[in-house]
Amino acid sequence: MIKIALTDDHEMVLKGLQQMLTDDPGITITGVYPHGKALLEGLRQEEPDILLLDLQLPDYSGEELARQVLTLYPRIKIMVLSSIDETKRVREMMRIGCHGYSLKNVSQTTLIAAIHKIQKGQQYMDPAVQGELVRELWVQENIRSRHIPEVTRREKEILLLLAEGCSSKDIADRLSLSIRTVENHRKSLLQKFDVKNAVTLLKTAKELGVLEGD
Repeated sequence: MIKIALTDDHEMVLKGLQQMLTDDPGITITGVYPHGKALLEGLRQEEPDILLLDLQLPDYSGEELARQVLTLYPRIKIMVLSSIDETKRVREMMRIGCHGYSLKNVSQTTLIAAIHKIQKGQQYMDPAVQGELVRELWVQENIRSRHIPEVTRREKEILLLLAEGCSSKDIADRLSLSIRTVENHRKSLLQKFDVKNAVTLLKTAKELGVLEGD
């Protein structure tokens, strides 16, 4: 029998989860908690196998509560059940030691299967969240593998001023250059970054870290 505790500050969500989970004869619900304080008090009485944890509680952040639970009860496996799909939050919860992450629109069949998977010591990741993590890693790897053009000190100055929204005339005035000289530098930058316009130039330079301070 898999013992489950539920923590969410929305009564309708808790009722829906209870209804979904009680259909599985291999699952029993040990506690239903509307906030973090109630959860921590309840865990002193009975420790579940798996905790389904919402990230947005009125008294604790999901990260803070997960750390406390895993410190006090390291045997508990935490599965985040949230409407938040930000990859930064997902990575942080998994880094803390959670065993799973699912969005709240999960189906009954998928949720129950995820619980059984986590109980066996495996991890579960919502396909939508997993896809976004993979895409993010691909973008980062693609950026790392790209050639970063070498820019001169003057070109770097011009890039930074373009990022501020300055026109060629503004840049010429700021740097005491002729407009023609500034335009030549801009053409050189477009060629170096293999882009067609200033908008793409700035976006690419930012992605490659060229606009960061020295």
